[in-house]
Amino acid sequence: MLNKTQIRLLSCFILSKSKRKAFRKKHLDILKASSFNPTIHFGKNVEIAHGVMLEENINIGDYSYIKENSKIFRNTSIGKFCSIATDVTVGASAHPTDFLSTHPFQYVPGYLEQHTPPYTYDTFRPTSIGHDVWIGCHSIIIGGIQVGNGAVIGAGSIVTKNVPPYAIVVGAPARILRYRFSQDIIERLQNTQWWNLPEENIKNLPYNQVEECLKWLEKRSRGEDK
Repeated sequence: MLNKTQIRLLSCFILSKSKRKAFRKKHLDILKASSFNPTIHFGKNVEIAHGVMLEENINIGDYSYIKENSKIFRNTSIGKFCSIATDVTVGASAHPTDFLSTHPFQYVPGYLEQHTPPYTYDTFRPTSIGHDVWIGCHSIIIGGIQVGNGAVIGAGSIVTKNVPPYAIVVGAPARILRYRFSQDIIERLQNTQWWNLPEENIKNLPYNQVEECLKWLEKRSRGEDK
């Protein structure tokens, strides 16, 4: 993540005054959020839009972005190259359904006068979003869910179960519509872990030809690219 000096220096190369101002604001806002809450960790070139709510204990990987008015609750991990649209909720809190009540007075102090509840409840369960995940606008991902690499969450979906790698899920509750690729290609993509490779190894790939990308990546992993 850039520091203040780097942000101001880089902005000097932007000729447009409005674009220069927008660049500074965007990156200074990200820096401010990270400084204000040290439990929030950003990777390289993360983009956080205006109005995004970030709670504590959050990790966001390189090149991922989150659009306006989305909410990322505590104990959430987001991988690299993720695309999170507007008004998305990730890691939504849970309430007990087998207690006397669903209200937090039963396990959070302060609701009832002079009462410290003897019970605990895991309200914000750890939520994991893999790499290269696309989450459509107005989607809700319940806390404790694991979304696999390469998955797509359709707009307006409510995800209540784990999502397999490269699955496309839609609906409320979300169900698997189909997979992005065949199982053979999915396994090969998982094995390459292309999201962890240096930029120079992925920036010239023929992105719209997955099989060709895989051939090059697999050849490289065998040391045959020299």
